[in-house]
Amino acid sequence: MRPRGHRGDCAGGAGQPLGRTLYAPLARHTSTAIRAVALIVLGGLTTAVPALTSGPYGCVIRS
Repeated sequence: MRPRGHRGDCAGGAGQPLGRTLYAPLARHTSTAIRAVALIVLGGLTTAVPALTSGPYGCVIRS
């Protein structure tokens, strides 16, 4: 039985493996406050970049 909301093996996308790979060094080299600000800024950037790009989002990703 799959957990509720399970969408298959690719549900995490690239962000999940990148996050797991990069978070440990980030935690080792930064304080909690700097880490929180960095993650909020990166989250904002990943939201803003598609909004600022021209053209349909799917075409921008595929090209």
